[in-house]
Amino acid sequence: MRVRLASQIATSRADAERRTAEQKANEERERADRQARLEKERAEREAAAAHAEAQRIEAETRAKAARAERTELLEKTRDLIRTKTLACIGKEGATMLLTDEKAEVVAKAAMIFCQNDIDALVKVTTELVENESGGPSDRSLVRKIAEDRVREVVTAYVIRSRGDLIGKNLKEQQTPSKPAESSRNSPTL
Repeated sequence: MRVRLASQIATSRADAERRTAEQKANEERERADRQARLEKERAEREAAAAHAEAQRIEAETRAKAARAERTELLEKTRDLIRTKTLACIGKEGATMLLTDEKAEVVAKAAMIFCQNDIDALVKVTTELVENESGGPSDRSLVRKIAEDRVREVVTAYVIRSRGDLIGKNLKEQQTPSKPAESSRNSPTL
């Protein structure tokens, strides 16, 4: 009976050790599975974050390129409108150059005659400012600044044109005019 009891105890011990070993193996396997699952989830999150960042950078790059293209177009448009506006102001202001009015008054009057061109120039300037800043601007402030700048340019143009006219008149006065040689002007004896 002792042998049988010793055999049963040994078998029980072996079974207990086997169960313990199996339990440890199962726990290790579960821990490894859990760790692998966590690693996979972390890798998926990192991949999703990297993908989202790549998409954000790509969208930013496209937006910057579109904004740069729009800026270039707006600058060309502004330059064309500015040329047209200054031509209009030059045409309208030319008749007023010989008046005694201050240059600022002549500039303002010429700008009134070319108000549609001025409005177009201010509008495209506002769009350019908003495009460069990436958001809305204070349109009334931009309009005031643009109109002030146009007025300064036109005033300078009026002053320069008056200076050119005065210089031209002085030059003509300093150059003695040659008497015309014709048979009517020659003395007859």
